[in-house]
Amino acid sequence: QAVIAGAVNLENITTASDLSELDRQVTDALSGKLAHQTEAQREQLASTARQFPDRLVELESGLIPEGWEVASIDDIADVIDCLHSKKPKEVIDGADNLYLQLNNIGDDGLLYLDKAFLISDEDYEKWVSRIEVRIGDCLITNVGRVGVAASIPGGVKAAIGRNMTAVRLHDEKPYQAFLITLLTSRYMRLEIEYHTDVGTILNALNVKSIPKLRFNNPSDRLLQIFEEVAQSLLSKRQLHVKESASLANLRDTLLPKLLSGELSINESDRICDAVV
Repeated sequence: QAVIAGAVNLENITTASDLSELDRQVTDALSGKLAHQTEAQREQLASTARQFPDRLVELESGLIPEGWEVASIDDIADVIDCLHSKKPKEVIDGADNLYLQLNNIGDDGLLYLDKAFLISDEDYEKWVSRIEVRIGDCLITNVGRVGVAASIPGGVKAAIGRNMTAVRLHDEKPYQAFLITLLTSRYMRLEIEYHTDVGTILNALNVKSIPKLRFNNPSDRLLQIFEEVAQSLLSKRQLHVKESASLANLRDTLLPKLLSGELSINESDRICDAVV
């Protein structure tokens, strides 16, 4: 919480003395809060703190916390490329087969479905032949907005369109919130830039490079603790996006009718109350 609030800064942690200074900063940042916590809350915080290493070790890649390891994406997930076929035709009416495109991927790690592109059953079967993405999966773009990632929320199953790649966690690594946090981190942005091919017209992240993206991997216990907190926050953010899209659709439906006089304000209020 201290890090999220900006009370401490992780960017300059490179030596053991830096780690000690971080410990002091965290203690100072939390000292005012501890007095207001119950004994159970203080014990929970202390238990969580014990999961963090208190020293750094030096590897060829640099200093990392003791007990952590340098890993790559393919150590925790499978990487599945999209089809490289002609884009299917959109079906305006009578279809509910979702086909995800680059504009569905936000810059904040979330999936936006206010511009849903629906396709026929036949095309859908073709485009999910490699993977049908579901909750827990992540998408990462390959061309244009290179390396932009989004997490698939609950209730969504879809085919993935061109110029994007799916990342599906291994069954023994069910850390969806960690994965999207990792893919959208500043550290991973630098890693992606290092692996990006610079083109004359557009830069591109080769699908074969995605499994090689490296990161400092914490212990499973620490990942479990992180997931317990971060997953609920991720779910809330995804729910807010869904609710915002529903309200925007309701606005676009009611506003023309209000302006034309087809619908009164009282009638629109009743409709809004029923929906909300």
